[in-house]
Amino acid sequence: MYVNVETAQTAREDVGKGMQAILSALGLEAQSQLGDPFPDERWPGILKRAGEHGALNQVLSLWAFHSKRPLVLLIDEIDSLIGDTLISVLRQLRAGYPKRPAEFPKASFCAGFATCRTIASTLQASKVLLGLLVLLTPPGTPLIIGVDETIERRKGRKIKARGVYRDAVRSSEKHVVKCFGLKWISMMLIVPLPWAKRCWALPFLTVPAHSEACNRERGKPHKTTVDWTRRMIMQVSRWVANRAIVLVGDGAYAAVALAHCCAGLPNPVLLVSRLRLDAALFDPPPPPSPGKRGRKPKKGGRQPSLEKIAKDPSTRWSSLEIVWYDGDQAHHRDPLRNLPLVHPRAGSHPGEVGAYPHPGQQGQAKNRGILFNGPGGHCRADP
Repeated sequence: MYVNVETAQTAREDVGKGMQAILSALGLEAQSQLGDPFPDERWPGILKRAGEHGALNQVLSLWAFHSKRPLVLLIDEIDSLIGDTLISVLRQLRAGYPKRPAEFPKASFCAGFATCRTIASTLQASKVLLGLLVLLTPPGTPLIIGVDETIERRKGRKIKARGVYRDAVRSSEKHVVKCFGLKWISMMLIVPLPWAKRCWALPFLTVPAHSEACNRERGKPHKTTVDWTRRMIMQVSRWVANRAIVLVGDGAYAAVALAHCCAGLPNPVLLVSRLRLDAALFDPPPPPSPGKRGRKPKKGGRQPSLEKIAKDPSTRWSSLEIVWYDGDQAHHRDPLRNLPLVHPRAGSHPGEVGAYPHPGQQGQAKNRGILFNGPGGHCRADP
């Protein structure tokens, strides 16, 4: 059901009047759209009994409990609410979400556009948006966050931060196409939606990644894609400190520095990314010998490449079915082989990195593998 709450904007900081306007609009829309008089008949008594800070939660809970069909609520113009009125609405929606779908709407979507004048900063807006998107995820499940960069093709004399980047759409493995524009790095929350067969990636945090030439002209230190991703995931982990996080990216994020950053957070983040099959991988360094002088080794012996492991007849594989495009079932195979290893670029912080090859449907290895970290501050391959 669709409901517009812009009428509550005139209440400003008066939470009582604002909640009265919201519940009145909710009751009228339920009567006109669904022919259900329950909210319109009950909300005055509930508002008087529960107060403005609990009335919306109780109305939605009782309505969902007595409704014969699951409820999906779309709240439009949520950004028109101001101060404590907006906070009260968001808190009541968040408090009731663990009771869904039996005693709360199955999904609640808050739509609107808030400018920087109504919200103190864009970072605060990202935090509010993430808090709303988290309501779409099942309680207690890990938050799957995708990260990727995109190029905004812009031209003009006033655009100083543009650079030259690879065009991922028009490029291929053998032919590289360059384009001018601005690079943005975006983090998206992967959420299931009731009307879609596949999960959607909903962006909530986007930062500009200026080119090295632009930073040099401005006298600022240059930050790579991995550097920005580390700052972004550290910020997100503070926002949702009570939820497990899985960070998923492509081959650009297969960096040991990012893996160590994710594993070293107070709430460790699981990193999953793609890795080249010809990457140089090594065993962990052996324990130091007593009395031996000199530098400590940062890596052990060289391991066979992921391509050799994929083609090795002795490699054992496990099969599983996953939901592919348009709801079709696809077969996927993972090797039953633990590969603790060290990347040669681990620097002064060597650790265990896990990797395994990604086979094709015909059993032939593709040109990428999977790199991910695991619990305990290490990166492991433990399918």
